[in-house]
Amino acid sequence: MTPDDVDALLNRVPPPSPTPQLRDRVLGELARRITLEARRPRRIVWGGVALAMAIAGFLSILWIVLPTGATPGEGRGQGDGDPAFARKVWEFPFSHAGISRLTLLDRLYVEGSDGTLAALERSSGQAAWIFRSDGGAPLDVPPVIVPELLTEIDALQLELRALSTQLDEKLKTTGPGNETQALQKRRNWVRERLRVCQQQDNVYLVSRQVLYCLDRPNGALKWTQRLSFAPSGPPAAIRGYLFMPDAAGARVHALDVEKKGADVLSYQNPVAAAGTSVLGGPVYLDPSLFFVSPDASLHCFRVSDGALVWNFRAEPGKVGELIVHKHQRRGPNGALAKADINLVLFSTGSTMVAMDADRGVPLWTFDCGAPPSGRPVLFGENACVVTEKGLLLSLELLPDQNLKVPAGGLRWKLDGCSQILMSGRKGLYVVGSKQEILVMKESSGEIRARYPYRSLSNFVTNPSDGLLYAVRPGGTIVCFEEAD
Repeated sequence: MTPDDVDALLNRVPPPSPTPQLRDRVLGELARRITLEARRPRRIVWGGVALAMAIAGFLSILWIVLPTGATPGEGRGQGDGDPAFARKVWEFPFSHAGISRLTLLDRLYVEGSDGTLAALERSSGQAAWIFRSDGGAPLDVPPVIVPELLTEIDALQLELRALSTQLDEKLKTTGPGNETQALQKRRNWVRERLRVCQQQDNVYLVSRQVLYCLDRPNGALKWTQRLSFAPSGPPAAIRGYLFMPDAAGARVHALDVEKKGADVLSYQNPVAAAGTSVLGGPVYLDPSLFFVSPDASLHCFRVSDGALVWNFRAEPGKVGELIVHKHQRRGPNGALAKADINLVLFSTGSTMVAMDADRGVPLWTFDCGAPPSGRPVLFGENACVVTEKGLLLSLELLPDQNLKVPAGGLRWKLDGCSQILMSGRKGLYVVGSKQEILVMKESSGEIRARYPYRSLSNFVTNPSDGLLYAVRPGGTIVCFEEAD
């Protein structure tokens, strides 16, 4: 039996099917063992038995390590109380303790109250891996990853395959020479870059003041580090570093990933009053780190040298969540402008503030009538904000293209909303105040449809792929998409 024969068998494995990575790993090891057998003296009977035992062993391991639990969905409204607009894509019965939080990153991360973290594939619901913290302590903050690494790893893997193909063709046609040497040199560089990226491709967790570093693809524990401070929010993760907020110390700590979370630097605003604590999690946008203090001071530090770039003091009040966004403006004719602008959005009291992240200059402010609840959600040219009084506001990100008038533009508003869910083909989906999901026209705020959802909870805001994630009674996680 050859690797091709085993591959054909794997194609007939019923759901959940093996992932491409697992398939490549199994087939690659089989090919390696077959090659070793071919180089040894021929022992027809015992060689065949050994090879058969190896194949059987690999298949048995395959069945053990395959992710299980997800059930594909069919048709509409697969559960009592599911919204009628939705078609179930998959469901996953979470067999651990009660679900405490859902976090949507590269995967859907499900936290249990017993310290369990399950990483579910977004499209299939298969469990890529499940991890449990020491002593079963729940996580203090949501897990974080370095999202830009995923894009680079995919690009490097594609380039590596293309270079290998080019090199093979070059050796067949022209043989060794300057061109093949150049291709080999480039391939070696790509391999090394890929190795470094994969080492930094992690998931970071915090539980009871202990920082955990897991391998993102398989959930293996790499290292732990007990922190000397109590984090006041989730860290910002970049290549090689974590920026962890410390409320009691009124600073943000830089933790070195290569040194297993060693505290190597801290950022503290010299302008703010002594003892002012850092609020929530910092946000990073190359090359700067942004965070807000409860006195409504917004700080921008340059990460390379730790220098304070600018500080902005807003009106005192309850401080909302911070987002930083690289925005590509459109001109009067709708065409994209050549230059991007980096924006910072945050709120103090009932006032939403949009700032130029590079210059520290406010672009506009808007009185929302009440403090915003959660962070703004960006859809194209607009920022959607839900206030603590249940008012949904749609604001233009840059209503004045010349950026000379510091005033935000209200496009529309709607009362009786608690959360923005997603932007779908039929409109903007939001959670209403009467256990309804409302479908709205994004351009005007007109309500197009109302759907009861009685039995669902733990909704996750998803502005990226039009999938709706929620939890049914009993801990079953379900993923929906719009029905035709």
